[in-house]
Formats: sequence, C-alpha cells, structure tokens
Amino acid sequence: MLRNTSHDDFNRRFGEPGWSVDVPFVCNTAVDFDRADVVVIGAGLTGLAAAEALALRGKKVLVIDRQGVGSGASGRNAGFCTISPSATARSVLLQYGEVSGKKYFDWFLRAAERVRERAEEDFSDIEWSQNGRASLALSAKQAESMRENWSIQHKLFKLPVQYLSRSEVERVAGGGSYYAAITDNVSGSLNPLKLVHSLALHARNAGACICEGVEATSVREVGSKVYIDCGSITLEANEVIIATDAYRSLQNTRTAGLYVPLASYMIATESLSEEVCSLLFPDKRVASTSRNFANYFRIDARRRLLFGGRRTLSSNTPLSDIASELHDAAGKLFDSVHIPNVDKCWGGLLSFTQDRTPVVGGLSERIYYAGGYCGHGVPTALACGEMLAERILGADAVDCPFYQSRLKGSVKMQMAKVLLPAISRYYRAVDAIN
Repeated sequence: MLRNTSHDDFNRRFGEPGWSVDVPFVCNTAVDFDRADVVVIGAGLTGLAAAEALALRGKKVLVIDRQGVGSGASGRNAGFCTISPSATARSVLLQYGEVSGKKYFDWFLRAAERVRERAEEDFSDIEWSQNGRASLALSAKQAESMRENWSIQHKLFKLPVQYLSRSEVERVAGGGSYYAAITDNVSGSLNPLKLVHSLALHARNAGACICEGVEATSVREVGSKVYIDCGSITLEANEVIIATDAYRSLQNTRTAGLYVPLASYMIATESLSEEVCSLLFPDKRVASTSRNFANYFRIDARRRLLFGGRRTLSSNTPLSDIASELHDAAGKLFDSVHIPNVDKCWGGLLSFTQDRTPVVGGLSERIYYAGGYCGHGVPTALACGEMLAERILGADAVDCPFYQSRLKGSVKMQMAKVLLPAISRYYRAVDAIN
C-alpha cells in the first residue's frame, strides 16, 4: 500500500472546498497490479473521463492520484459549464482564421453540450441547471471591446450569443452598474464535486481501477513500454495519460513550459433571501466580469453567493485575508445590496497557457497530456479526456483544431513563472485603465 500525506497539507494551504457529496466515492488504497494497458495520472475530470471511455472499450486502466478523486481543480471550481473559451474571439480569429476559428468555438460548444447530455442521462444528482451565462462590462471601454468580441462570435463564428446594451443588462444581472453584456442560453452550472465523484463511479463500473494516495514521481518511456515510478513500486503501461493540470510537474515528461500555474480563490456566503437572489440574477445565470483579473459569481443550490477571482496570483496569502478581499470586492460590485458574511473560503490552482488555449496532445509516442484550461475546466476537461481516449483507441485524427501530436513547451512560459509578480502588476494596471 502506498500512502501520501499531501492531502492535509494542501487543505491547510487552500482550505476545504465548499462543496459536499451525499455518498463520497471510495477509492482503492492499494495498487492490486503493476501492469496496465493505460495508466492515468490524476483522478480529476480529465483522467476519469479518459479512464471510463477506455475501460468501456475493454482496456485495462489504472488511475492513480497522490491525494484522491477531485482533490484538485475538478472538485474546487465554481461549477460553471460555459460554451465560451478563455481566449477572445479576436485572438482566435487572428491565430486560426475564420474557418478553423469556427471549428475552435464549435468544439467548446459541443463540450458544454456533452456535459448537459451526461447530466441528464447519467448524472442525476449533480445539481445541474442550464440557465445561461452573462459576461459583464464594467466600463464604456470594456463595453466597446465586448461588442467587437460579440460581433466576431455571432457573425463570423455563428455562436448562439447575444449582446445586451446598458439599458438591457438588468434583464440578466442586477445589484450593480454594468455597461453591457454578452449572454447565451446554453451554458449551465453544477456541483463539481458531485460531478467528479459520479464520473469516478461510472469509470469504476466500466472496469477502471482508481487508487488514491499513489504519487507518481517520474515517467520513463523505454522501447514499447512506459514506466511510472511511484515510490517503492514501478508501474508498467502501454500508454500513459498525464492529467494533473497545474498540480504536478513530473520528471522526464517534457511538460515544462506548457503552462503557468496560478492561484484562484472563491468565497461562499451565508444564504441569501429569495428577493436578493432574484435581484442579482433574475434568470439564475452564471456570470463574470470581463477584466483580466475577472470575478465570477453565481447562486448555488443552497442560495449561497459564490464569488471568486484571482485576487492574487500567489498561493501563500492567508485565506482569511483573501476571504476579506473577495467579500469587499463583492460588496463593491453589488453595491445596492447587503452581502452576507462569508461561510466558506477556499482556493486551488489553475493552469494558464500563452494563448489561453488548452494544451492537449502527445508528449511522445506513448505519453499524452491535457491541461491548461485557463479557468474553463468543467466542459473542457471532460472533452479532452474523451478525446485522448479516442486517440489511444486508434483514431487517426481528432476533431479539434488545437490538438497537437507533439506538444512543446515555451521558454516564455517558463520565464513567466518567475515574472508572475510583474505580470500581475501589469494586468492590474490594464484593468485600472479600462
């Protein structure tokens, strides 16, 4: 049996997540075999989606995680399931062009629809709600940029999004002063911890073995096999999927420079009254601001206000300070209502990429990686996991414009880790100007 004590240390650093599960998934605590067709490192949404798809097709799959199911971003996020990527429509158009740019946005649209399908067909108790999303502009300059972004999304890429002027925004968001909004009626929300535990159950029922407390330290490709070193034992596999996102950098895997890990936090307040809920979110949408240091917020099933953001890129700030900052930020944004006291504060790590596009593909002939979801992980993670399973099962090509057969890190991204304080100051200055 292999055990790891990092789970308690992590919770002390980032806090216990504010989500609960009625019947938690119980992992294996020992590796019963040391050879598998596929070893998946990371028991989050990506790894479990891949494991389920592979096991359903007869592969012998072993999922290992140094903490447990959903212990990382998969069980700590705000539960948004949106159709829009992190990258702006203009940047996608410049990088991919009109034809591939449309495929890019269509991929994210299908990913969100896939979550809805599974929520309705397989996961009956994940608090799924499809009420749409609103991205809110807080200044005239942001509104101008937002209208241009909407024009590209709607007119060129044919996305089901609407632009609301200042006089129309109150239909979808209240309690503050907003200059414009981009909305859609396809996005939704859910309880992410329930989702990842439900997915783990489906993966196990399909035949995958899921083990917690097993820490992979390095991955080595030797001939036609891949060896995963895990303390006192070494696992052998035909293929390996690394699905740890920002939570682990393994030796010998060429993941350096693919992403930058950033800290993000959120609070859950005490329950709001029905009247305040209706004022803030008349049609119960999920919402976010359009700044670089954006805030995101919604009302959950317990009528708590969930309010999050990257108040700091550091993971060393005391949680009590972060809770106070986020509560103050919520009070300033929703200046016409009283924000109740903070009930819970927690955080986690996100992985950001240079162009805000997910990083998914092969690190070598037999080692695959997916991550860099830039805060849009729920639909993206499931879709990337299923896509890697397709590739391992023999698909010659995958229908994804940003899939790369050979991933390569960037020196710029490696330098960005060192320069985070300066980068943080720059984007805060940009937000202040805008």
